[in-house]
Amino acid sequence: MTQVVTVDIGGTHARFALAEVDGGRVQSLGDPVTLKTAEYASFQTAWEAFGAQLGHPLPAAAAIAFAGPVGGEVLQLTNSHWAIRPALICERLHVDRFTLVNDFGAVGHAVAHADAGHLEHICGPDVAFPETGVTSIVGPGTGLGVAHVVRAPGHYHVCATEGGHLDFAPLDAFEDGLLESLRKHYRRVSVERVVSGPGLRGIYQAFAKIEGRSVEVSDDKALWTAALEGSDSLAVAALDRFCMSLGLRRRPIVIGFVLHVARFGRRRSRTRTRGQRRRHRRRPRRAHCRPPSKLGFRPAFRRKGPVRGDDGRDSRQTHHP
Repeated sequence: MTQVVTVDIGGTHARFALAEVDGGRVQSLGDPVTLKTAEYASFQTAWEAFGAQLGHPLPAAAAIAFAGPVGGEVLQLTNSHWAIRPALICERLHVDRFTLVNDFGAVGHAVAHADAGHLEHICGPDVAFPETGVTSIVGPGTGLGVAHVVRAPGHYHVCATEGGHLDFAPLDAFEDGLLESLRKHYRRVSVERVVSGPGLRGIYQAFAKIEGRSVEVSDDKALWTAALEGSDSLAVAALDRFCMSLGLRRRPIVIGFVLHVARFGRRRSRTRTRGQRRRHRRRPRRAHCRPPSKLGFRPAFRRKGPVRGDDGRDSRQTHHP
């Protein structure tokens, strides 16, 4: 049995936990410790803070999931000031070995091994996933994570991507106005400026402009809470639109990858969605939190270009215990 420090580094939070691994499989995972990236100068100082909270020396092995590309001498978080130099990880963290992967690459491996208890059916045929084909994974967090799992008999391959940085292409008059508004703040507007945790704010402010309201949003978390609890009707409308936009943006991600894989003879596609990443991972589902299928996600996912109605693709949402 080997003890490993597991780390999930996102744009807003870094989560640390101790795991026990045997034969390449996780046997136990300790309670996570969540630290805000904005409150620490670097990954190293956050690592040291985690060790101080535990009160004993950390294991000499680490498994690190990083929200961004993991190739190169310096890894820079897209939505944070943290930068990591892989060549210096052993020296600075005092570990003998480590594994470094893209965060949604890690999610891809988790989905590949997830059982039915971690999945919620949203739309498409409610049947077991086949042993061959493509599983597309999309998850809004501080940014928009995208990965694909390509299954073949007896094995699978995870393709981590930066699909969230695709250009945002408006599909109706409201999104035309939303793009115009976002361009006042960003030189280039990508998909994750709209369908990510912070993206709800832009939609909320766009709706407020339509109604001639003056609104100030100082806390994205409070806005999400108001939308989920239904305490702010404008926030509820923004959440409805957010889910519809997520469904519309997922479709080209899925189709584009399927067309690429089809060139190599794999022609079946399936897709799953993880919903809002991590934020409510350990909270029980609230009765008032409507599933994405009731918020416009399902019809939006099915509607793209010349394709109308149910095309047979299966979409599911994963739930973490």
